[in-house]
Amino acid sequence: MIVVGTSGVVYPAASLPEMAVKKHGVTVIEVNPEPSNLTDAVHIFLQGPSGQVLPVLVEEMKKRGKKEAKESKHNKSEKKKNKKKKKKDRKEKEDKEGKPESENDEKSDVVAD
Repeated sequence: MIVVGTSGVVYPAASLPEMAVKKHGVTVIEVNPEPSNLTDAVHIFLQGPSGQVLPVLVEEMKKRGKKEAKESKHNKSEKKKNKKKKKKDRKEKEDKEGKPESENDEKSDVVAD
């Protein structure tokens, strides 16, 4: 949650950031020229005019999003490679040792009464 340009004294709106943190575990960022009544309850306080702070915040979030997307794509690619390698290794091992007999292949004698 991003809280911008508030004194933190007008209720019920002033209670929303605290409620978001306590009940839902939301990270709260406050952007204000001066600390407010909410500042001690938020996770991040960015001091300055919103017209200057918000564009920088948005750009940083875009960079982080791109970085995380790239890392996520890389991680998925690595997992896929590892899965293929394990499958290939397992097949080579089975071919080398001969495929193991499964319990389902063994037939048991069933006597009907």
